[in-house]
Amino acid sequence: MIQEDQGSARSAAGEELQTSDSYSARLVSIIIPSRNSGRTIADCLGSIIMQSYKPIEIIMVDANSTDSTREIAQRMGALVISHDGERSAAKNLGAKFAKGKYLFFVDADHRLGPEVIASCVRAIRGVDGVLVNDQDISKDSRVSRVVASRRKILSYDPLNIAVRFVRRDVFHSVGGFDPDLYAGEDLDFHKRFLQLGFKTVDSRATEWHLGSPFNLKGLLNRSLYYSSNNMKYASKNPLTAFRRLNPLRVVAAWKRSDAPASDLLPVVLLGFLTNTFLMIGVLLKLSPRQDAPRVDLRQSTVMRNKATPSKKNVIDNYNREGKNYDNIRYGRTKGGRFFSEIELRKTLEMIKGDTVLHVGTATGRVSAYLVSSGFDYVGLEISDAMAPAVFDNVVSVRSFHFLPHPEVFLDEANRVLKRTGRVTVSFEKDIRGRETFRKLMSLPPSKAERTYYTNPEVAGMLRNARFETLSLGNVTKLPLLLYWRTQNDRILRKVHPRLPALFGTVGFAVGSKRDSA
Repeated sequence: MIQEDQGSARSAAGEELQTSDSYSARLVSIIIPSRNSGRTIADCLGSIIMQSYKPIEIIMVDANSTDSTREIAQRMGALVISHDGERSAAKNLGAKFAKGKYLFFVDADHRLGPEVIASCVRAIRGVDGVLVNDQDISKDSRVSRVVASRRKILSYDPLNIAVRFVRRDVFHSVGGFDPDLYAGEDLDFHKRFLQLGFKTVDSRATEWHLGSPFNLKGLLNRSLYYSSNNMKYASKNPLTAFRRLNPLRVVAAWKRSDAPASDLLPVVLLGFLTNTFLMIGVLLKLSPRQDAPRVDLRQSTVMRNKATPSKKNVIDNYNREGKNYDNIRYGRTKGGRFFSEIELRKTLEMIKGDTVLHVGTATGRVSAYLVSSGFDYVGLEISDAMAPAVFDNVVSVRSFHFLPHPEVFLDEANRVLKRTGRVTVSFEKDIRGRETFRKLMSLPPSKAERTYYTNPEVAGMLRNARFETLSLGNVTKLPLLLYWRTQNDRILRKVHPRLPALFGTVGFAVGSKRDSA
């Protein structure tokens, strides 16, 4: 009886082990790298959950999203792993946690047809990986339709396809994705996959890209973001990268596709345009994601151009950003430091006499510069204590737009200046497209409330405060964000003197109590 029970126990354990092994042999591990994918992750996960093939596990490797991405994924049953790196490293980490026989890499802005995984499992018999047809969803815009047509045509080009569904043991044999790449990492993996003699097969399954550019702004934004890493891919795969860059390569792919003839010319032109945007990013050497200070989104607001900040907000802003302010705005890139040099030199050019009262000292960057230049210097934060008629200069360098009541500041400046004294202010300008450009450069909105001005508006304020305008213009010649995002300033320094000041976003104005020329 005891032997029979033991035999039954061994039999039950064997059946359980066999069932477990059988499940693992059929399990597909779906790996999704994500970062602030709240707009698309629910569609992506929903399409995975609705797959007709059920032995699946969902692993999302999230790069510290600040939106609702993680919460949505956890609510929908995904295993969520936190990770600080870029997309390739995230995929490799997900593969380490995977238990399935097969790995399927899906981007967070993709949606699967209901038979994708079942189709891949059937197709992979006898081979090592499956090619999934990756297409764009055409939105209601001309750019979106051309982008979708281009992706469809290039799916017939062997240099523009990559295996996404792969046996787990094969993935590790290839060595995973190159962690230094987040542009072309799948193409790089595919090349090494084939070089090692592994085989692929086409699948009839289709996945749909939800995040394709809707307009030229989106296309530019995408090209600028990937530009620096595309160069890294090209340095690793120079011949392949050169051949892929040829916009006319699409012609051969179009002949193999079922795309109409009317699509060919727009797609070729789009290739030239994309290459142009890519070269702009390469020349500017735009850095990839630059981490900004964490912002409490519940307390942050995007201000309208004409919002008037309070005094408390100005002081609180300095307190929040403190010593990190200069590193955030200037020290992060060489281009940012170059802008700082321009601003300081322009301030020095406009100052008259030997004594300076500096309003809005912030971290002391301007203070140190003026003191080292030999000026008799006094610096004040926002304060009511101002002595009358003792200063040659009152200076507000890029703090003017933070002042809650700039007209009061100018009246006080007039009061404390000598008869021939000057007031010099620089400020962020009210220009059309500022917010659009900020989004193109993938920067978060500023935490600090401020008021943007045009040059004529500031000149009018000077007149109302009994100043004669001596000089009015721009400190910068390019949008300020370009300086901050430029890693290598060699080209910037070379072309900057020859550029017109039409696109400057930081203005300056100099006023005198009377004509001191």
